Order: sequence, then structure tokens, then C-alpha cells
Amino acid sequence: MPSLILQATPLFAAALALLGGCATQRNFKQASCREIDDGYEITLAGTRYSTSHSVIRATTEQSHEAKKTFQVPRISGSVHGSEIPSEKGFYKYGGTMEFSWPQLAVNLHYVDTDRDVLDPLAWNGSYQLGACSAQMQ
Repeated sequence: MPSLILQATPLFAAALALLGGCATQRNFKQASCREIDDGYEITLAGTRYSTSHSVIRATTEQSHEAKKTFQVPRISGSVHGSEIPSEKGFYKYGGTMEFSWPQLAVNLHYVDTDRDVLDPLAWNGSYQLGACSAQMQ
């Protein structure tokens, strides 16, 4: 029996590494900024990979670029999550976005009122904020 476990261990480790890679993500360090009527839009981007748990699909699917946009009232100091509108159907934000030009520190979470937990955003981290462009009309 022990020899069977030793033989299966490399296969198990390879499968675990492959499936663990399904949730891999990487946030780009550059954030963009755009002035809008009632404040600013901050856009964060990153690479997201397949969320498939099928070994065959996970080996053939490619990564894609994902973006997340936040509307904030200002781009200086601290902006609390409660000041950031959430998308329809999503929980409200908690935490903060800290602006210290040109640095941006994102430390936000969803306030999950159903499970009574704070769910951190995958977009949390440090960014370099680019110059804000005015809204085109």
C-alpha cells in the first residue's frame, strides 16, 4: 500500500499545481484616472485566468485582461468604501482607497450582509496613478 501512495504522490502534486493555477491572477501596477461630472473614475486592470476546474479546459484556455472601474469623489487623501457606489446586485464597499499622488493604495472589501463577513477585493494592492484626463462630451 505505501508504494501505491508514493507512486500517486507526483501525479497528485501535478494535478494540484494545475488546478491551483486556475485561480491565478495578476494586477497591473498602473491605474488610470478620468475626470467625470461628479468626481473621477479610477480604472484598474490585470490578468485573469480560466476559472475552469476541468483539467483539459484549464490546459487549453488562455488568460484575458480584466478591468475594474470605481467612481470616487476625489483623488486626494482617503476615500472610504462607503463613498464609492457599488454596482447593482453587488454588496456595498468597505475599506479605503488612499491617494498619495502618484501612489494609490486600494484596500477595499465587499460588506457581505448575508454571511456577515468582509470579502476582500481581488483588486487590492498598490498602484501608480496616471494623470487624469477630462471627460469627453
